[in-house]
Amino acid sequence: MTLDKLTAHRGSTVRSINPGMWGIFFEDINYGADGGLNADLVQNGAFEYNYADHTQWTNYSFWNKEYAPGTYAAFSISTDDPVAEENPHHPVVEVEGGPAWLTNDGFDGMTFTAGEQYTFSMWAKVEGAHDLPVNVQLLNQRSEIIGSAQVIATTGRWNKVTATLEACADETLGALRIEFPQSGIYAVDFISLEPTRLYKGLEHFRSDLVQVLDELRPSFMRFPGGCIVHGNGIDNVYHWKNSVGAVEHRKHNFNIWGYHQSFRIGFYEYFRLCETIGADPLPVLPAGVTCQGTQKGPVAFPQSEMGRYVQDVLDLIEFANGDISTPWGKVRADMGHPAPFGMTMLGIGNEDQIDEAFKRRFEQIYHAVTEAHPEITVVGTSGGWEYMDGRAYGNALGVPILDEHPYRSPAWWFRHTDFYGETNVPRGGSTIYVGEYGSNENFALNGLAEACAMQYMEYNGDAVSMASYAPLFARNGHHKWVPDLIFFDGQRAYHTYSYWVQRMFMHTPADSVREVLLDGPQHIERYVDDTINFAIDSPADTVNDCTGITVTLPDGQVVNVPDMYVDGAGYFDAGLDLHGDAYTLDMHVNHVLGRRPVALRLGAGKGHNHYWIHMDRWWRVMSWDAASGEYETARIPFDNHRGPYRPGDEYDLRVEVKDRGRHIRVFVNGELTLDGKDYGLNGVGNPVENRRFVTMACNTKRGETYIRVVNATADAMQVDLRDVLSEFDGLDAVHVVTLAASDPRDGGFDVEAPTSPQTTTVDLSAGSYVADPWSFSILTVQ
Repeated sequence: MTLDKLTAHRGSTVRSINPGMWGIFFEDINYGADGGLNADLVQNGAFEYNYADHTQWTNYSFWNKEYAPGTYAAFSISTDDPVAEENPHHPVVEVEGGPAWLTNDGFDGMTFTAGEQYTFSMWAKVEGAHDLPVNVQLLNQRSEIIGSAQVIATTGRWNKVTATLEACADETLGALRIEFPQSGIYAVDFISLEPTRLYKGLEHFRSDLVQVLDELRPSFMRFPGGCIVHGNGIDNVYHWKNSVGAVEHRKHNFNIWGYHQSFRIGFYEYFRLCETIGADPLPVLPAGVTCQGTQKGPVAFPQSEMGRYVQDVLDLIEFANGDISTPWGKVRADMGHPAPFGMTMLGIGNEDQIDEAFKRRFEQIYHAVTEAHPEITVVGTSGGWEYMDGRAYGNALGVPILDEHPYRSPAWWFRHTDFYGETNVPRGGSTIYVGEYGSNENFALNGLAEACAMQYMEYNGDAVSMASYAPLFARNGHHKWVPDLIFFDGQRAYHTYSYWVQRMFMHTPADSVREVLLDGPQHIERYVDDTINFAIDSPADTVNDCTGITVTLPDGQVVNVPDMYVDGAGYFDAGLDLHGDAYTLDMHVNHVLGRRPVALRLGAGKGHNHYWIHMDRWWRVMSWDAASGEYETARIPFDNHRGPYRPGDEYDLRVEVKDRGRHIRVFVNGELTLDGKDYGLNGVGNPVENRRFVTMACNTKRGETYIRVVNATADAMQVDLRDVLSEFDGLDAVHVVTLAASDPRDGGFDVEAPTSPQTTTVDLSAGSYVADPWSFSILTVQ
């Protein structure tokens, strides 16, 4: 290990920024709500699971139906005389001789702690002249009873029954069993089991997951999404009114991420969570259109329904802030919160396609909110992939804040330190809320890349007013999206390096920043392989016949490649073993079946250092280094393209690769559709990355200045801070928090990061600070 020396200079630029810049974003993805924040240990307790959630699911999913030998039992599902018309399905169990059982093992098994108590509730009734007992049992993984209680099901009418059970042993793979001990016909519904332990009195939330959020100290919380807000079609839109009031009457729906939404955690609970952890609420509602990322794109709300929908938006403001004399203020009060929640921000839209249908509906909502409630700051959207179009539209309309979502690789964040600079984001218009961002994996290097990104978001705080990492939670083994900030199972939460980076920033909020100029070795240069090969990735429902395939080398040598009939899902490798800095690939493509395009992997094919070109609404070019897991993705619009390919389409495809893939040009039927150097990327696959940063931020209220230092290299660096610290005294015992890893691949998914921030004091009276390899430090001076 070497010790590189750098010098930091105080620049002249000083900017005021939002001290509440750093927040969190919760979406019900990765089982983040049911099976996560929702404290209920029972899965499918309302018996509303069905094929809309998952093709194999039924009303009895995650329940085992059992009965004793020699006993007759029949388990049916009824919708007659339900507890709630909104969620009518419920089991009817006929028993002769008894006993019969319904057993639920929750989400990957229930966790019980010896001596802890659990609140059981259920709606029940029986047919016949007599009330009947129902036994409630906590089971360990050997089906032994470790806690029990009895409730009474009344005859002829639904009755909510409750009991408190205490576990006599620890268990991580437990279950809840409902025993019907006597002959009779039982109906049950809305079965729930929650730990009685609460965090700061917050009901219905899993206490350890709330605690890990509280320990972050976020300034705000955006909820409930995300793509889940506008859903997969009109019937799947998240209607906030369906998520408040009595839980039995909150109409369930399928989750766009492939499971189920019970709405046990709804808008009221989200507001209560914000209140508990001291975060300003930022609810998000649809902008009158559904998700553009679903098949066939967005669907607009009928114009005939927009008046009612706009009123729903206004009613949410009343629910959050209205006096108890107002209709929706009374609903909030009846739920247990007479005082207003004090909402000041409202999000409208998420990753929407910025087309005319969106614009008309967004403007209806926007004008209605700003006219009726000028005290509410509307957070709009820059669109899902059309940031520049979305920014231009939002600025023209005067939307104060625009939400955008850059998910990128570590390499991308290290290379694009000017992404929010004045040349890319003009000042004076809408500010940017980076509502979702991350760096694609959960290793130490990802955390360091995000620390870098947060440093230049903070430095450009006159343009970036808010930011929140995403996604927030992921249940181990149930990832629908990675990376994630916090992993968890039934026993505990797991802190990632990304979590610790977020926490370090949130614990040192700033209201101004000062420019710091850094001299010395800040960059690394990535090795780019000279392998010449290609492969084709094909979707399952697509067939392409690729003929006339040639690879032309710089000396004019032409290498003929056998025709490739790309039939269905798979990876089709040309198997070339050539080397050089440049080549041209030609082929004729006959699109035989399907509407989704193939993807070309150039360079080393599937392995180390390849470039990926995806023929869809954009060309996606990716450089990949398998050794470090880093890649850069550039979503580059292409010209002269007709849209999705259809069966029968034929075209000549030419790809020119130069400088080992740092420059790629693509031609379709002789027309240039992509030039990798035309979009300010310094050449796709540019190996130069800025890996060392020093920034300076101040909190005038606290009287503290924060020197943030990132060293994302394998060598220690000594930073001369004399100029930066010239106005400070008492530097012999400076408080330092450091997050360091031994290797950039430390950490990962579903595990606790092997290291966490450590607090020390250092002597900076000589003006020198040594940053460890693979580290992020915050020095606090006063």
